[in-house]
Amino acid sequence: MILAEEKRIRVAIVGPYPLDPSKTTGGIQAVIQNLVKGLKKFVDIHIITIDYDRDMDRLSLYYPERKWIRNTLRQINPDLVHVHGTDVYGYAVRNVRYPVLLTVHGILSQEGKIDEPSLGFWVRQFNKVKYSFNTFFERNTLKAVKHIVVISPYVEEMIRSYTSARMYHIDNPVDEVFFQLKDKTVPNRLLFVGMIRTRKGILNLLKAVHLIQKNIPDIQLNIVGKVFEPEYYKLLQDYIEDNNLGANVIFKGRISDKELYREFEECVAIILPSIEESSPMVVEQAMAAGKPVVATRVGGIPFLVEDRKSGILVEYGDISGLAEAITSVLRNPEVAREMGRRGQEIATTRFELSAIVDKTKKVYQEVIFNSNA
Repeated sequence: MILAEEKRIRVAIVGPYPLDPSKTTGGIQAVIQNLVKGLKKFVDIHIITIDYDRDMDRLSLYYPERKWIRNTLRQINPDLVHVHGTDVYGYAVRNVRYPVLLTVHGILSQEGKIDEPSLGFWVRQFNKVKYSFNTFFERNTLKAVKHIVVISPYVEEMIRSYTSARMYHIDNPVDEVFFQLKDKTVPNRLLFVGMIRTRKGILNLLKAVHLIQKNIPDIQLNIVGKVFEPEYYKLLQDYIEDNNLGANVIFKGRISDKELYREFEECVAIILPSIEESSPMVVEQAMAAGKPVVATRVGGIPFLVEDRKSGILVEYGDISGLAEAITSVLRNPEVAREMGRRGQEIATTRFELSAIVDKTKKVYQEVIFNSNA
């Protein structure tokens, strides 16, 4: 039994959402933005998001923000709350009186184990404290919620022992634009897209570029993304300067979506050398765009990339292996194109927005019905 199709349900989507719709920052923002685009034809959507660029008090466990979220929910009085993330967002709505559907985008406890020895002592200590808060939020959120969307088998595996919730498998939706991008490949150009932070393993990528540059002097790596950890960004800048890579590595910063599409069209491949990932949106976007992916064999990435078919997987920390994989893609353009074609075939069956929206609508109906039963 499901709700009548003619009844438009009221959904409060709680999570990171771009305050400037033309500039999406991070995979979770992209997921929510895509879902809203598809779902707004069928449900009444209200978005609740926090501006993380302003100061917030972690020691209070973000109490003012959590209180604001709950007060806003009372004003909206939704039929369902769809919360994205097990951080402060998930913690804020874990015990509200409305039906709650949680999408888990990352494993915060795993991210909290990441350490970069090259960073200063106090920076590393601050990161440990920050992630201790996140792990607290994650554990309590998972314990409280009854319905969870898992975006990868990896996510289910990691959270299974912490929750008794019912789980629904739904891939991330990719904007249709990526499926329509043209191939305007510029030889020897690589692209990294993501937050500038330790978890993304960018320092290892720079070391690989340094190795490749000896044989491919005109290699160019464009790095697109917001600086999330300034100390790590400085570490990267110092490495570039110390190894004379200024002509080979370009930080583009946070760019518009239109500029991002051009970066995808012009690169040979997308590179993601992360330490930890669940189901990275950039990999799914690359596949939709017909671009091969060179990535680390961590977390949920092997559930996306078919090694040597739609991309190449390497072990995290294997700098020479990463350099060899990238070199192979750069020097064999036809192989790279074939990998891209295979990736696009997979993306078409898994990540198209309309299919994801249909699955999400059905889950909404099921969650609401079970909550009212």
